[in-house]
Parts: sequence; C-alpha cells; structure tokens
Amino acid sequence: MNALVQHDTANERKTLILLGLGFGLVGLDRWIVAPLFPHMMRDLGLNFQQLGSLIGVLSVAWGIWAIAMGPVSDRIGRKKMLVVTMVAFSLLSSLSGLAASFGSLMLIRAVMGVAEGAFTPASVAATGEASLPSRRGFNQGLQLSMFSLLGLGFAPIIATQLLRIVPSWHWVFMISAVPGLIVAALIAAMLREHPKSALPHSDLAHAKAKWSELFRSRNVLLATLAILCAMAGIFVVSAMVPTYLVEVLHLDTQSMGFVVSALGFGGFVGSFGVAGISDFIGRRPAAVIAFVGAAVFAI
Repeated sequence: MNALVQHDTANERKTLILLGLGFGLVGLDRWIVAPLFPHMMRDLGLNFQQLGSLIGVLSVAWGIWAIAMGPVSDRIGRKKMLVVTMVAFSLLSSLSGLAASFGSLMLIRAVMGVAEGAFTPASVAATGEASLPSRRGFNQGLQLSMFSLLGLGFAPIIATQLLRIVPSWHWVFMISAVPGLIVAALIAAMLREHPKSALPHSDLAHAKAKWSELFRSRNVLLATLAILCAMAGIFVVSAMVPTYLVEVLHLDTQSMGFVVSALGFGGFVGSFGVAGISDFIGRRPAAVIAFVGAAVFAI
C-alpha cells in the first residue's frame, strides 16, 4: 500500500506521453520514405529492388543495435541514450532529403537504423520503470502502438499532403526532423531518470546467464517465428503498396496516402483489440485468428 501511495502518477503519465510520441516519431521517420518513393524513383532513377533494400538495411541495423544497445542504456542511463539517439535519427531522416544517389540513401538509412534501434529498448524500459506494475503492460502496449499510428497511419497522409505545399519530396524529409528535435528537447528537460536504471553487475551477469536459456522454451521459439513472419508481411506490404498504387493502379499521390494510412490505423486498433480479446479467449486462439485474418485479407 505504501508503494501505491508513493508512486508518482503524474510522472508516469508524462513519461508515457513523451516516449509514446518518441516511438511514434521513430515510426514516422522510418516509414515516410515509402509514400515518397514514387517521386524519389523518378528523380533518382531507382527501382523496386532498391526500395526493398532501403527498407531492409534500416530494419537489419535496427534489430542488431536494439540487442546491442539495450544493456548499454542500463549502464549509462535512459535519458542520455534517448536524447542522443532521437536527435540522431531525426537529423538523419532530414539528411535523406539531401541524398543524391542510391548509395548515399543506403548509408543514411543504415545509420538511421542504428540510432532507432538504440532508442527502442531504452524507451520501452523507461516507460516500464515509470509505470505502476499493474499498468506496465498497458502503458508499454500504448507506447508501442504509436509506431503504427504515426508511422503507418499518419506518415503517408502527412507526406502526401506536404507534397501539395512544398517544392519537392526533399523538403518533406527536411521538415520531418522538426518534431523529433522538439520531443528530444522535451525528454531532456522533463524525463526523470529512474534511480534503478543502471543494473548492478551481478544482475547483468545473471541476465546474461539466462539469455542462452531463452530459446529452450517452445513458446519463445514459436513466438519469435510468428513475429518474424508477421513483420516480414507488414514490411513488404507497407514498403511496396504506395508505389504499386501510384505506378500500377494510377492513383494520385494524395489518394494513395489515405489508402496506405489504413494499414497504420488498423495496426493501431489491432494492438489493443487482439490483446484485449486474448484476455478472454486465450493467447493461442487470438493469435491464430489474427494470423488467419491477416492472411485472408492480404490475398
């Protein structure tokens, strides 16, 4: 009861808002390239294979550095990691607008993946530390759902509508850095560093000892395989559909933005809906229904 009285609910809400926005901007900066690609393709002479490479190189860098930098944030503190990486990926997103070739775009997107990968575990951990244990799952779920809402939902609309008022796609990338820099400044000024962010060496050693045991669990193996398959489908559709709608179905740019945004809004609702249903019918039935439904609609 004493812990409940001492818990700082205001700080919990502030942290959730800041890091929810932060993770949403990770998604926006990551996916804003897809709706802009039809214009980039014409100006830079790119093709569909190169689009896949641009999406893939960021994803690979993200995955590797999320694993590598999680323990680093335990040692140096969450706030420092969050501010530095958010400034970095915001500026790198802006630099994408200055790229003049496929090679320079690949390099920028790869380094951007490093920064976003390092941001992810620190942000999720910071939200968990600020949350009351009974709300930790909900808060982290809400935070992660912002990726779909801003990255796949609003990013296509924002990008395509900005093309109406700015001279070219280069300017859209330049503007994309502004929200991230503002949120980074707010995190630096307002985020409270949790006193237990840095784990003792004994705890780190214990965590390393358990790492090798993770994949002995059948559930971990199946869940990992399932999420790999799900992300592969989501990333391919999210990357290729904007260009397909413009080049093959001949939709105008603004209409394409609204059509593609449905992926993000649906993903945002699903983040809560499927998880909520699973509380009543069980995790396995909910997962099976979700996967079958996704496969049917993908056809």
